[in-house]
Amino acid sequence: MGKKYSINSAGFIVAERDVYSLGGFIPKGNIGGKVASEEQLSQDGECWLAGGDISSRPDIRIKDNAFIGNFYPGSNPVHTDGVTEFSGNTKIPGQISIRAFSADAKCDMIVRDSFIGIFMDCVCGPATNTKAFPFEQGRFNQDASKGTLFTSATMRVDAENFVRNTAVLRIGKDTRIYVPPGFNARIYWAYYTDSPSGFAYAGESETATSTLYKLSHPIYNTCMVAYARNPTLTPAELETSGARVIGHISGSLLMDLRPESVSGVYVMDGSEFIMPTDNFALATTQLRFLAGGLINTTMYTKTDRQDYKPYGTFRNVERLEYIQYLADIHRGNANRDHYIVASDSPLVRISESFVSGPLVNARGVTLRRCIVPKASFTHNKVLGNTYEDIDFSYAQEHIGKTVAGRTLYSSHMQGHYDMFSSGGELTGVINRPENLDDTARLTEAHVYTQLDGDIIEQGGYSTGSSGSYEIYKINDPNRVRMKTPLTTRGAVFPALPSNYRMKAILYLDDNFISKSYETDVTELKNEYPYFVASFRKEDDSAITAKEFISKGLFIQGSDYTKYPIISGSGYVGAGVTVRGDVQVTGQEYEKRYFDINKWEKGGINESLIPQGWEAGKNPPGGSTDADRRRFKEVIPVEPGAVISCNPGYWFNCYVYAFDGTYLGTSNWSQAWAITPSRASFIGVILKKIRSRIRYGIYRRFRYTIGGSSVR
Repeated sequence: MGKKYSINSAGFIVAERDVYSLGGFIPKGNIGGKVASEEQLSQDGECWLAGGDISSRPDIRIKDNAFIGNFYPGSNPVHTDGVTEFSGNTKIPGQISIRAFSADAKCDMIVRDSFIGIFMDCVCGPATNTKAFPFEQGRFNQDASKGTLFTSATMRVDAENFVRNTAVLRIGKDTRIYVPPGFNARIYWAYYTDSPSGFAYAGESETATSTLYKLSHPIYNTCMVAYARNPTLTPAELETSGARVIGHISGSLLMDLRPESVSGVYVMDGSEFIMPTDNFALATTQLRFLAGGLINTTMYTKTDRQDYKPYGTFRNVERLEYIQYLADIHRGNANRDHYIVASDSPLVRISESFVSGPLVNARGVTLRRCIVPKASFTHNKVLGNTYEDIDFSYAQEHIGKTVAGRTLYSSHMQGHYDMFSSGGELTGVINRPENLDDTARLTEAHVYTQLDGDIIEQGGYSTGSSGSYEIYKINDPNRVRMKTPLTTRGAVFPALPSNYRMKAILYLDDNFISKSYETDVTELKNEYPYFVASFRKEDDSAITAKEFISKGLFIQGSDYTKYPIISGSGYVGAGVTVRGDVQVTGQEYEKRYFDINKWEKGGINESLIPQGWEAGKNPPGGSTDADRRRFKEVIPVEPGAVISCNPGYWFNCYVYAFDGTYLGTSNWSQAWAITPSRASFIGVILKKIRSRIRYGIYRRFRYTIGGSSVR
């Protein structure tokens, strides 16, 4: 069959046959990117480098059917002794750079069967709107011959009722155009050619046959579009109509991915990496710093910042978003690979409190098989930082609020909030703020350690800050000391008789190594986890252990593993303090917010709903698709539960019994108590009053189980 490509004298690849790449048709003779040798681009398969330069990057390998639109090598020193492989059916239509800087750890990067690109959902309009997909007056000649350049007079036709795009439309993973009612649209398939040089018509066109029309062709992956409406149509009128291009991939905006794992392992394997934006004119280089993860992962990232640093290991996570920007200081943290470990989760969002110092220093949060549409974390010293099988959508409304003197964070218990003191200690768990009067208090269990013969012995401590506390024990007839360490967490300075005082204290680390020595102490600090102390008389006269023990003194501490839990409609009244592992349980209560992962675009066929939720779904492209969102699947419910949404929206519930029997519908409303008594599952369809719906409103759709007092 011969070679797929040759390398010309300037180092650029030249197609020796027609190449049917994932990026579109590459005609014989087309000149692609620059390589150092055939080791960088395989002669097998339909893989191709359409532009850019990998000749100075021996770590870059392109094989199988992988396609890269334009590789930017950059000018900074990078590791070139690793492996950066693009293989399988990987498609990268736009400009990309992969750089592991030589000052950082070497990171291999394996990309298989992936789609990487900046995904644009843009309104169509005149070029004067810098954010819009640009259109001008006129149409294209669908009868022109194959190879005709779109810039030629033969291809461009004047027309008062047509507008045509001026920018190349690049097909992404799921690219569609929205054709408003009363409009028509035609797609003109295209490819790049070097002879003559330019963007050429493929000789094929088609009419959009539905309101939301998917762009797909077995050979060509670029196209142009013309919209029509009689008797006249202008680009400004097209913009007003709401016409959109969904899934266009930028070919010029640079995606700069920088693998930065501290351990140096690869950061992407079988993963898709998509950056969505509604701004066609987005012009800022998109920097993405990756650390130790993205394995079998589809990851969407925001494009409202130039640099974005998703540190962690994300196995099988379909969608992961960070709410907070991570500053450059985090790049130097030795724990950055472990800020998050999220497995099997369809959607993860992390709140701005996530990167607090104690949590980062404790190697972050592990979220296994969790949907986390909204959450807030702090370092949990008692239960650890792993939140398994938790759907935080059941408890998100009051995240970060102060209730009864405590701050609410996401809990290991579904539908509950952890309560933390200002000192960062877990002091209780509640179901909702109404569980407590504002003057009530939930606290950990208190522990009282008697300063008796098990703790006190004759002698003192000398200055020391580098060895075991044992080596700093000294004989002293005027001192008594604690012979075993106690924890500083929650410890309260002992109430000493008027003629006694604490002479010295040694603060210890987790291995009981002395770290700090202080004298004439009047308070206990929690900078270090343990301490030992010595005591003396005010006049520094002789003292015996027996004499000191006879005073019946004690040190109050805290057992944070024992904390109250107030569930359901349980209530703690004014001025009441609940301490220890007390549980107060009332009527079960849940409030759940349904995030974007629960919804899909589409309407309902009322006549088919009795056959089941799936049977009742309209196929994509129906006339109401742009104005409706529906549940992907029915959800389990209880009779009497309340469904509600924000003002400006309406929903309709379709009710099913446990055996799948259709029980009826709620009709359009903004709040509805679920009936009848046999109700076990519901499907929901949602619409916005008077205008099209956007995904952002789903955070305010909620499902409540409980009494009317919780409303």
